[in-house]
Amino acid sequence: MLIFISGTLSRAITKNASCLGPVNAAIECLAKCLALELGPRLRVSCISLTLPRTTAVTAGMSAKAQEGMFRGFGKSIPAGRVGEV
Repeated sequence: MLIFISGTLSRAITKNASCLGPVNAAIECLAKCLALELGPRLRVSCISLTLPRTTAVTAGMSAKAQEGMFRGFGKSIPAGRVGEV
């Protein structure tokens, strides 16, 4: 079994993510290609980490702005919500 770890920046494009976004997209693409090439002999998975509700990114934001950001980010990822601690 091969397990890759990516992040949501491959789909949720944000400012100051010009390095991490493409790297995450490349990891996800590699996992999909290897799954096609190696399966079913070998299982290939990619785990995409999400933004947790408690993060330093929102430290200076109002509660209303934080909730709006988390809601918007949640809509942009397959889980439909941000992570909970």
